[in-house]
Amino acid sequence: MKHLVLILLLSCIPTIALASTPIWQQASEYPDRVILNPTQLPSESFSVNWRTSEEVEITVAQIAPVTSAARFDLGAKTYKAKTQRAELRRGNSIPSNVHEQSRDNVNQERAQYHYNTHLADVAYHEVTFKNLKPNTRYAYRVRGDLGKWSEWYMTKTTGLPSSSTTRFLYFSDAQNGMREQFPALLRKGFKVMPDADFALYTGDLVDHGARDLEWAQWFSAGQFIHAEIPVVPVVGNHEYAHQHLTDGGKQWVLSRFWQDQFKLPTSPELSNQLQETAYTLHYPNTDVFIVNTEIRHNETAFAMQTKWLRQTLSESKAKWKIIAFHHPIFSNCGMPLNSPGQDEPAVRSALLPLITEFNVDLVLQGHDHAYSRGSVKSEQGTHVNSVFVTASSSPKAYPLKKTRWDEYEEFNVTLERVGENTPTYQAIKVHENTLSYRSYTLTGELYDAFDITKTQPGNVMTYPYNLMKERLFSNTEPYKHHNSLY
Repeated sequence: MKHLVLILLLSCIPTIALASTPIWQQASEYPDRVILNPTQLPSESFSVNWRTSEEVEITVAQIAPVTSAARFDLGAKTYKAKTQRAELRRGNSIPSNVHEQSRDNVNQERAQYHYNTHLADVAYHEVTFKNLKPNTRYAYRVRGDLGKWSEWYMTKTTGLPSSSTTRFLYFSDAQNGMREQFPALLRKGFKVMPDADFALYTGDLVDHGARDLEWAQWFSAGQFIHAEIPVVPVVGNHEYAHQHLTDGGKQWVLSRFWQDQFKLPTSPELSNQLQETAYTLHYPNTDVFIVNTEIRHNETAFAMQTKWLRQTLSESKAKWKIIAFHHPIFSNCGMPLNSPGQDEPAVRSALLPLITEFNVDLVLQGHDHAYSRGSVKSEQGTHVNSVFVTASSSPKAYPLKKTRWDEYEEFNVTLERVGENTPTYQAIKVHENTLSYRSYTLTGELYDAFDITKTQPGNVMTYPYNLMKERLFSNTEPYKHHNSLY
């Protein structure tokens, strides 16, 4: 009798584990976590990724041009998906060598993430829709098991790279409050720019990159927005995680969720460590360069990426160049308290010379959990060479350095706008010779704004609005540490 009771108890363990998992985290035979990613040429193709339970081994996606007909879908084209089964408790076998405890060539069977040991295996599916027409609205849907389809999502290819207008949203460090505060901020951004060509996330999308629950929260926040506006993600330090090895050691690696959940451009010039974390996108009138700065302590990989970036910048024929990465070149973060604050000399020494040499117009960053904007101007001070912005979309807020940017005087950079205790979202539009930047608070108030106009002598920066007083801890509502959210 005792043996029978024990057998019955053991048989209940998977059910108990499943019951402790929120329903919106659990995979099923229906598709979920549908996300759109751009290809290198978003005027003619885009990729979609989705998830199901592990039983779905073969599935498809469909796409059709949108028309006014009731059954626009009757002429839909079917694409077979590439499917990969994922054991969520297993780690990624590509280490970053960021920490001394990192180890090369670790067998994936020997590594696991402790966060996910109770979760069932899942399947990820991806399709790239190719040979599409520029500036055309399409509808697509994805399937789980037979007959179990998603809704039809609508998106639009961009104009040709030689055309004139690009619009995008910019968020950073969602990371905390992903199911509480961040969804409201994301929806506000969508309302301001529903026709955005993409949504840029400059790192730390989640707090623990190896924890499936947090990715479930992030996808829940985005819902249909992530399925209709292509997501351009930048890897941050929180997308990396420690894998625990059976010999008691651990290694610091890019979370397996990154390449499982996103379908991003790759480059033959880059190693496996950098694939889908460093890439280039060609938008109308604008090239966007995505860089992995968490790899900075791996000198070989960081040098490889720097060489690749130099080459891609030199080949760019776009009028506007925008670069995005996580760790700021000029940090304004005053953490830890009673310290000089954060600084990233390795990032600055590798990337600032390239930004200067190739006249990168706008640099978008994260990590600081505070707002800052500054610029490097010409020697005469009449034209702006590059503008550097660091933003945060998180309820996690850090204080600014007391020195502001005084320690960066040798780089001829001027700090022009700061903010504390104020999550923001940004809407950016590039049209012909003008780049317009607008930053908003959760209430929809304009927090920062500038225009850059290209002229023959150089870029001219103007400020079209009178802005509110800078928001600081000293003049805003009380702040409670972000850990109180959990």
